[in-house]
Amino acid sequence: MKENKKMSRKIRKIVYNTIVICLLAGALEYVCSRFVHPGRVEYTDNAQVRRHITPVNTRVSGFIKEIRFEEYGAVRKGDTLVTIEDSEFKLHLAQADNGGYR
Repeated sequence: MKENKKMSRKIRKIVYNTIVICLLAGALEYVCSRFVHPGRVEYTDNAQVRRHITPVNTRVSGFIKEIRFEEYGAVRKGDTLVTIEDSEFKLHLAQADNGGYR
């Protein structure tokens, strides 16, 4: 009976120690994820970002068929940013060729 009680106490101690170690490891992981950021990523609660943002104006109107850039990504002069649905333009061109405009 004493051996059984000692064994039960030993198992209970191991279980408690395992639970405490798991809780401590979880708390350490939480703290590290909140305050330690490996790599070249900047994190802050109070900052201002200065960037050159240029509005883009179009020469034609129409529906956008495809977007070829990422938001806030760098683009170079001459890059195609969007492609415009050309069905309306083809229709207007066909009407102009056939004398559809008065």
